[in-house]
Amino acid sequence: MELNPSPHLNREWLYQKYIVEKLSTYQIGKLVHRNPKNVYDKLTCFGIQTRTRGETVQQNAWWKQGLPSKLIGRKLSEETKCKISKSKTGKEYPNLKGKNNGMFGKRSHNWKGGVTPERQRLYSNGLWKEIIKQILKKDNYTCERCRCTHSTKNALHTHHIKSWASHPNSRFDLNNLITLCRRCHNWTHSKKNTGRDFLK
Repeated sequence: MELNPSPHLNREWLYQKYIVEKLSTYQIGKLVHRNPKNVYDKLTCFGIQTRTRGETVQQNAWWKQGLPSKLIGRKLSEETKCKISKSKTGKEYPNLKGKNNGMFGKRSHNWKGGVTPERQRLYSNGLWKEIIKQILKKDNYTCERCRCTHSTKNALHTHHIKSWASHPNSRFDLNNLITLCRRCHNWTHSKKNTGRDFLK
């Protein structure tokens, strides 16, 4: 008497489970007591189009299956908390602090003369906040490039035409400041701005 072949060797059965019922190779593997890799090999052998890794991850995600998050109710040990804290403060990496950091000062491609602390200090004072209000009002709360108005997804910025680092005397000059939305401001400082619009 001839034994029936295993169901996973049958192309129609495998197609039904994987394509129609949308079971994963892991789920099919459990049904036929085989390794998911073997199931995957059979799918490719039969010429059945397999899903991408991203699709598989999305399909098996806990929120897609209506399962609770594995992190809910989970408590970190004191040792783990200590490790996280040290990694955030940089105490485990003393060689990356200050001048030992490879991105420190002139070694960084973004180096602009060490003006960042000064910029942060001046930006936090009341004078700069008043200047922003004046520029927004002058430009009618509208981006000078795309003419859009403020929104939560695309806020308005105050842009220096002559750069902050290179022109210290023009930092608070109202004629050197214009209103740009976040998208246009990012575009202005990107390589896409080949004509150097709004820059001097």
